[in-house]
Amino acid sequence: TKDPYDKHEPIGPKLHFSKKTPHVRVGDILICYAVGPKHLLGYYEILTEPEWDETNERWPWYVMGRCLSPKFSEHFWETGVTLTKAVKSYNQQFPESSVTARGNTTLGALQWGLDKIKLDRAFADYLISLIHIGHMPEE
Repeated sequence: TKDPYDKHEPIGPKLHFSKKTPHVRVGDILICYAVGPKHLLGYYEILTEPEWDETNERWPWYVMGRCLSPKFSEHFWETGVTLTKAVKSYNQQFPESSVTARGNTTLGALQWGLDKIKLDRAFADYLISLIHIGHMPEE
């Protein structure tokens, strides 16, 4: 099977959300992933309050952001860093820890239609560390 990512256009400064009003603020950090294979795309600082784009039916809400991981984000598909692998690795290393701010040990809500989840700070830091090293840790 051919890897679907042989070329990647950077996300750019406009970060989109679904039709639900995003509860994010200037200064928040977004860790973005690709729907489907769940590759981590990088992480971004929010620079503006959410705005509505009536011309975008699928992802009408957006904020302007600044990529804090440009080297990783330019080649994310080559890193092997996915949400699925990261959650599994984190749960193996820290079995008593949660990955969400609500205390969940999975990100299953993403499969049920949510497009964003507030992460537990330690797990968010773990994801950012994977982005910085650019690969999954050895198992």
